[in-house]
Amino acid sequence: MPYRAGPFRYGNGEETAIRKLISLGVRCEVAFQLRQHSGDNTAHYFDWLITPPEGLLRIIRDDFPAFEPQNAGLRKGNERSGCVVDKATGVCFVHQFPRRGKLIAPDYLAHYPALNTKFNYLADRFRSTLRDHPVCFVRRDMTEEMALRLEGAMRARFPKADVCFLYVNAGCAPFITPLGHSVELSAHTTGLGDSLAWSKLLVAERLVERPFRLATAQVLSANLGDNHIAEEDRHPVEALTMAMRVNPQNPWFAHEFGIWALKRKKFRRAARLAEEALAVEPGNPQFIELRLRALLGARAIPPNEALEQVTEVLKLSPRSSLSALAAHLNLLLGQSDQSLALLSEGLARDPYNADLHTLTAEALFSEGRLAEAEAAINAALNLHPAGKALVALKAKILCARGEPEDALQLVTRTLRQKPSYRLRFLKARLALGLAWRGLRFGRLSGGWFA
Repeated sequence: MPYRAGPFRYGNGEETAIRKLISLGVRCEVAFQLRQHSGDNTAHYFDWLITPPEGLLRIIRDDFPAFEPQNAGLRKGNERSGCVVDKATGVCFVHQFPRRGKLIAPDYLAHYPALNTKFNYLADRFRSTLRDHPVCFVRRDMTEEMALRLEGAMRARFPKADVCFLYVNAGCAPFITPLGHSVELSAHTTGLGDSLAWSKLLVAERLVERPFRLATAQVLSANLGDNHIAEEDRHPVEALTMAMRVNPQNPWFAHEFGIWALKRKKFRRAARLAEEALAVEPGNPQFIELRLRALLGARAIPPNEALEQVTEVLKLSPRSSLSALAAHLNLLLGQSDQSLALLSEGLARDPYNADLHTLTAEALFSEGRLAEAEAAINAALNLHPAGKALVALKAKILCARGEPEDALQLVTRTLRQKPSYRLRFLKARLALGLAWRGLRFGRLSGGWFA
């Protein structure tokens, strides 16, 4: 049964019946926070779009018109932020089109029929939800003038619907409208917002009874599939602590906390959190993977034993990250042939996975197959331009091939695009090696770089 929010208080002090929560944008933050805290993971039309106010009004006023390929434009950002833009409405599609690694696939126009099929379905769901349920719409960043226009457009399009509105603004004077009101909530640096602040807001507005119902992975994997928001720290430790206290029966919060600990090399803590998650879902392959990575980091399990366990899990769940872990363990054990076989299988399933191409380059490099290793790392860089670890590995391969000048140029070029202490240190080492070679009139062998 879908989750049903508590009563919402109108600006005039009246209370309504129990309401469903639907995001109207402006970006992914609102949809994510409503799903996370309400537990309702139902997809809606505006959930994963960047929708400017005028575009939102036009879509509602014109009854959800189709997106036309002739209105499409490709907006390039850095290696993570490219999107397709609908010029008629200003809507930005960040997650709806296939990607090749981090970048929008060049054949994105061919996917417009599937895009419109999806959004026609979501438009029908929008209409039926307003017909069958009282709804509270939540919109981020809305002026009072635009809010009044929005409510007018919604009443004109759905005159019998029982709707109200909550406008969440940063640095804007509060206002009350005929169907809703605004509240203050500071903007946040991540694309998904401040979960602690949102939990307090939604509880105070009586829109949810108990926050933190779903973890990040549950929301994103169910709605975005493989095309998710770039992985980064979604929550500070305070939010994860609160989530586990409020909803201890959801093992995905322990898993998310474990990932947080693993990234910070708190391996024993990560292993303990993985065990907590596994106590609830013993066979979950993602929880098993976290446990093994944490134990390996803590040197609490030998690589051969970890490899046996990963191999068993791979039979049940051929995940790319598990293939990468098994390949890495084979490399540690000096079994580059087995590693390359696993990576080949993984790339057959997931050909646009930069991590698998990178591990392939490492395995080929360990065998001295430098030309093939360079081709593999180039494939990874095509998917993830300016990746620090990828650039460092290519520089290492170039040095081994006797091309340190090219390695220095690559690192220097990357640093102009993306500051990095790691690459700055690497640049200094390369420059020092070249200077030393100039003094010695010898060739750089690459051995100093290993």
